[in-house]
Amino acid sequence: MVRIFIGALALGALCAGRLSAQTDFRNLDDGRPIATEDAWPIEHRGFELLAPVAISRAAGRTESVVTPELGWGILRNAMIGGKLPVLLGSNGGIAGPRAYAFYNFNSESASLPGFALRADVAFPGGVAAGDRATVALKAIATRSWGRFRTHLNVVHGFGEGASLPATDAAPRWGASLASDLLSIRRSTLFLFEVRAAEPTAGDDLEWTAAGGLRSQLTPTLVFDVGVATSIARDGGSQRSFTLGLTHTFGLAALWPRGAQ
Repeated sequence: MVRIFIGALALGALCAGRLSAQTDFRNLDDGRPIATEDAWPIEHRGFELLAPVAISRAAGRTESVVTPELGWGILRNAMIGGKLPVLLGSNGGIAGPRAYAFYNFNSESASLPGFALRADVAFPGGVAAGDRATVALKAIATRSWGRFRTHLNVVHGFGEGASLPATDAAPRWGASLASDLLSIRRSTLFLFEVRAAEPTAGDDLEWTAAGGLRSQLTPTLVFDVGVATSIARDGGSQRSFTLGLTHTFGLAALWPRGAQ
């Protein structure tokens, strides 16, 4: 897993060239590649198509998940979207469709950070899904200092343990602190994160350290890669690796000029 990460890291750094006026690679998506988000939605009327793959290993067992996602900047300060986690392997299957809404309440100022709220709903449906809908609410704050930014996320989940999906289930509560640094010469963002969470299905507090990068490969394509190590209170540990691409586009891309 470490060798894969190093190779992907090098690929992203080498492929990223200077791309003027491109900022989508700075927009931190949930789990792309760290769990912490920034307080900014995607561009108004813009779309993001995400195709991440996550591989995790714990207690000698490996789990792979593909989560296609589509987001839409419905307003200048808001976005909505949906995703569909799919567990791979003989015991895999759909882990329930998800929908979310994200609203930014204020832009950064000299005295206040950027602040946003996000609501996620996981629906039943699929062999790896829960047996009822669950909800998670997240508060997000972002503060910038030139090329350096910090982000604070606090999340609370609502749902009984028996109803949880097999992957990407919201915690009973969680908090994360992350920083990102913009590369001087390339359209690349380096990310670092520490988070703590208490799973809804148990009482074992889990600490995670994660890192990765987001890199703008073309004006519409962003590459991301990350690794994380989690340690629970009972001594159990998990390592995970994420790799993904994000494609941004507008309605004009769906109906090119001159198309009938």
